[in-house]
Amino acid sequence: MATTLAEKKTESLGVYILKLAIAFFFIFGFGYVVPTWSTVTELGVQAIGIFIGLVFLFTTGFSLAGASLLGLFGILLTGYKNASGLIAATLGSSTVFQLILMYAMIYGINKTGAGEVVAKWLITREFTKGKPLAFTLMFFIACAVCGAFIGVTGTVLFTYAIIDAIAANLGYEKSSRWYKLMLLGTFTVSSVGSAALPFKGIALIIFGAMNSGFSSSGIEVTFGAYLVDSIIFTIIFAVAYSLCMKTIFRADMSKLKNFDPSSMENLQNIRFNREQLYICVGFLVAVLYTVVIMVIPTGTVFYQKLNSITFALWLMFIIAILSFVRIDGKPFFSPEKCLTGGITWGIVLAVCAFSVVGGMLSDDLAGIKEWLTLILNPIFGNMAFPVFMLIMVFVTTLITNFFSNTATGLIIASISSPFIISYSQSIGVSPTGVCAALVLAANFAYLTMAASGTAPLFLAHEVINKDSKFVYSYGVYTFFLFVILNTIVFTILSYIF
Repeated sequence: MATTLAEKKTESLGVYILKLAIAFFFIFGFGYVVPTWSTVTELGVQAIGIFIGLVFLFTTGFSLAGASLLGLFGILLTGYKNASGLIAATLGSSTVFQLILMYAMIYGINKTGAGEVVAKWLITREFTKGKPLAFTLMFFIACAVCGAFIGVTGTVLFTYAIIDAIAANLGYEKSSRWYKLMLLGTFTVSSVGSAALPFKGIALIIFGAMNSGFSSSGIEVTFGAYLVDSIIFTIIFAVAYSLCMKTIFRADMSKLKNFDPSSMENLQNIRFNREQLYICVGFLVAVLYTVVIMVIPTGTVFYQKLNSITFALWLMFIIAILSFVRIDGKPFFSPEKCLTGGITWGIVLAVCAFSVVGGMLSDDLAGIKEWLTLILNPIFGNMAFPVFMLIMVFVTTLITNFFSNTATGLIIASISSPFIISYSQSIGVSPTGVCAALVLAANFAYLTMAASGTAPLFLAHEVINKDSKFVYSYGVYTFFLFVILNTIVFTILSYIF
């Protein structure tokens, strides 16, 4: 037995060293030993190597922070950025500064419990009583709100407990179709909701990489348009899934006719305390900036002044104001505590790394855009934009269910960027809509355990785990519902915003 354990330990160490060797080769060696080809220059080969090395480290269990720092050092050695330029493009960028501040704001919201209060308030609206479809819809919208603020894990743990309580109260068996569809709907809608805010997490990693790539062509992906697009889609998806539960999936909702959500113990007396109210108002005022900037005429002095502030610095101002507000003589919002406890540095540094790598990959000096255009132009060159959207959304959603969602989003974004730029310049579609479509598709991952870090919360649930047929029937139906809606909604929105 001792020999076997020693052999396993040696083998594990060997695999670990092998993985590191592969990553180091791609980040530091690939660009120097692989010759250039077609239009791809030495800088382009180096960028591809660093990108592959980073994705490899991310998908094989290494630290996000460590992998990102290693990748940034690899970028430095290529000469693409000098030391001061690299720091300015990463920790000194408005995107990263904004991410840090947004983490502090979201942490404050979560600490006050405001996200859960909003969700409970939505569920207990008077108009949902005696109306199963209305209650179901509001329940899923509450899931999306929770997903946006507290993430998929917190949302699932919170809402699954509510589903269990409803099932016990109304006599639904856990093996019933209604119960399973509620679990599936909760997970998928909260996954969509978690990517609806482009200010944090995986959404910002992919958003930042795409925006960095587009900027070299003078095209911008805007936070305001992304936010509006994603909220519209999230509501439409919640409505569509609720309707499908009743009409296509044939879930028995009749027991909900006599259900009063406010009668449940943990859903009674839903009121905002002052801390929750103040921080929610602060967050809404902060986000309102991104919407206002969209509707003000660009030629006005007011627009130019407001636009010069940027969302990052407006958020900074709101956080400063919140820190001065006192409740019972004491500050209720501590930026120091929120910045200390709220920041996920792995995500922050990943945004830093992929923002710069995204710029490298799309830089004209790299020659990669031209190469991808030459290769893929026979496929996508004369393709109608809606067909292009359908293919990109389907491929992204399919791959992300078997592979890292971050890596999937980044790879698809890199491949599709030249054509998104082309569509934007030739027919005037907004790249923001395409970006939102791909980010949400990359987050729609639940069909396999490898789909995402949160997929086991759904697949390992005792009821779902015992019924794999449910996943590969209703789960697959929901997959196609998402792909179709995503394609239609974001194609239309790309022509509007």
